Amino acid sequence: MNVIKRQSIANWISLGTLVFALIGFILYAVNIGSAGYFNGLTVSSLVTWGVIAMVLVVVTMAMAQFSFDGIVGKVYGIVLDALRILIPLLLFIAMFAFISSRVEGLAYIYFSNPDVLETIQTPENLASATTAITGFVFFGISAFVGIIAAFFSAKKKNV
Repeated sequence: MNVIKRQSIANWISLGTLVFALIGFILYAVNIGSAGYFNGLTVSSLVTWGVIAMVLVVVTMAMAQFSFDGIVGKVYGIVLDALRILIPLLLFIAMFAFISSRVEGLAYIYFSNPDVLETIQTPENLASATTAITGFVFFGISAFVGIIAAFFSAKKKNV
């Protein structure tokens, strides 16, 4: 119980960042694993940047548990703040990599010529497109929640 009380609002919001990013990754995995237009269309940069961002969320949450005095404390605080700013950037990079890998397929599925739409807009392809769009949204939400977390102090003030 003491560990829960010790957490700052930034850590709770960062936990939300982690949860939304995990949901985005689950949707990405479903998108590449299920039948449909994007089956097997992997995006290695999304995985790279997204995993690094999620690891950094955990690292910053752990770093917020410790405090140091003097010059070490100042450097430690600067590094912690820099990492908290880097997390949303990496999540946005992952989101844009996901979008850029899917935008041509989405345009083909939704905006093809009317004579082609009947053959391309199958239930599997529409489900694949919807899953991709939902994944974009969750990666975007995680990045915005990460931005919000960066505005709060990582360490809880003792009152």
